[in-house]
Amino acid sequence: MMYKSKPYVKLREERERLDWTQSYVAAQIGTTKETVSRWETGRQPISSRFQLKLCSLFGKSAKELGFLDNDQELTSMDMLRRKLLKSFGVMATAPASVGGDDPLTLLENSMPALWQLGYSGSLDLIALVLAFALPSLDSLVQDKHSAAIASQTYQLDWMYANQMLNFGRALKSSQKAYEYAKLSGDHNLMAVSLIRKAHTYYHLKQPARQLSVQEEVLPMLKNTTPLVQSWLYFTMAEAQASLNQEYEAKQAFELAEKKLPLSLKDQATSAYALFSREWILKYQLMIFLRLKEAKPALEMIEKHRLEKGASDLIWCEYLNRRCETMLLLGDMDEMALTFERALQFAEKTQSELRLNEISETYTQAAKKWPKETRLKQLRMLLHRRTQYDD
Repeated sequence: MMYKSKPYVKLREERERLDWTQSYVAAQIGTTKETVSRWETGRQPISSRFQLKLCSLFGKSAKELGFLDNDQELTSMDMLRRKLLKSFGVMATAPASVGGDDPLTLLENSMPALWQLGYSGSLDLIALVLAFALPSLDSLVQDKHSAAIASQTYQLDWMYANQMLNFGRALKSSQKAYEYAKLSGDHNLMAVSLIRKAHTYYHLKQPARQLSVQEEVLPMLKNTTPLVQSWLYFTMAEAQASLNQEYEAKQAFELAEKKLPLSLKDQATSAYALFSREWILKYQLMIFLRLKEAKPALEMIEKHRLEKGASDLIWCEYLNRRCETMLLLGDMDEMALTFERALQFAEKTQSELRLNEISETYTQAAKKWPKETRLKQLRMLLHRRTQYDD
């Protein structure tokens, strides 16, 4: 895969001014000489994670190294990325004696943007912010307000860890998020922390433990918003379906839809629970798939098409579910076409979780159609990675 990027001239000039070789820079930040060369010549873009490392190494801001001076028209997500990179990149390289926002204030002001970017699939940026924030976070919590910020930060870490298949870290972070939510006294934060903890057990294929954690939320549900209540029942239906509790799953599903408010703009939780129709669709599909009900799943897919503006991470998960549906229906051709698109989005979002899901679907398909040439082609695609991995 060839990339088109702008040459990072300022980066090269600063490296040469210090008389550093490309090999030296690469060794300091954990990459290769060839990658640094591709950055400087414009053959490969620099991810946010490495931009922050370079800022720290050179003691320069993102703008001074030429990461923020592209004049091309930017999308709203691009603008958010640049704003956050500038904030955290500059702070990470500035001396402690310099003024500016403290880490908690910076996190609080950035939190809505961080969640938007997290849900859009900007995992590299989430990773660099967490690397800056987590080491000192616990020592900064002094009151209910700071505890709420800490809870959200650990929930962000849960999101990142899940996508990277680091489920041990995800469980620890969701538990920390819950503990800080209790300190904050915010029942919505408490409920969402546990819902997220339960979701990790879904990925660990432990539906009984998933359901057990979800049931811990029930006593506090009366103090949460309808949106959080609906979210819990959707996820409980998913767990019950995995346990072959068809009646209970359908009851929870109906309750989730009943609780769902007309407006998904929930001010109490909008900073950390960005509900959308597409997000709800993924839960509905998972429930049908766990119950092995392929036709209702297909009807749901045909009835509720994703909008063009849906995030890459939503598209990735939607396509994975569509691929599962076609496999369940025995439609190899449609499954293969969907597989290719799903793999592209998994690579684009850098989500190991979604890549692992699509790999599991391939394994099942290979068992179903062991002699099909089309499956051999999919296997080659699956083993392909982007040519450059920085």
